[in-house]
Amino acid sequence: SVTGSNTNCIISKRRVIDKTQVVKRKPGQPSYSNPGGGEGSIITTEVNQTLNRYPYLLRVYNQTAGSNSGKLIFNRRDGIKTMSLSSKTSVTGSHTHVVVQKTGSLIEMYVDGVLNNSGSDTVGSFVNNKAKVMFGRESSNDWIASYISSNLSGSLDEIRFYRGALTQDNISSLANNHF
Repeated sequence: SVTGSNTNCIISKRRVIDKTQVVKRKPGQPSYSNPGGGEGSIITTEVNQTLNRYPYLLRVYNQTAGSNSGKLIFNRRDGIKTMSLSSKTSVTGSHTHVVVQKTGSLIEMYVDGVLNNSGSDTVGSFVNNKAKVMFGRESSNDWIASYISSNLSGSLDEIRFYRGALTQDNISSLANNHF
């Protein structure tokens, strides 16, 4: 893993948002140097912005994290309160199935189909933001040094989002489907 930080991002909905700009021509300006065309054109670009509200951030502690090396950490924040939950065991296998879900006021973390840890969701309320879902990183810009260090060195497979909580049988079944 990249070791500029002691964690590497797995899934984030925290930093990258779209910035929309309407191009307006100045009087006497014959042409436009911006991509997207002429007056009234809309240009959308990605920008990195630290958002104080985010519904989820899943990271893994890397080899520089000492006794936490290989453990997962999940966070959510409403702008004031931050909820944090770490796995009790390290994730060191070549394939690991992970489920993190909110059921009522509880956040549960399952590793390979088994409940690994749970904790009270101190944030409590529904957290929404306009950030993009990012996999394996928190930034869209490789040249921002503070974000480069948190990129994941590895692979992700079969990422799923569900509207509701899964049962223990659902989670066990998903964890054992190696196809």
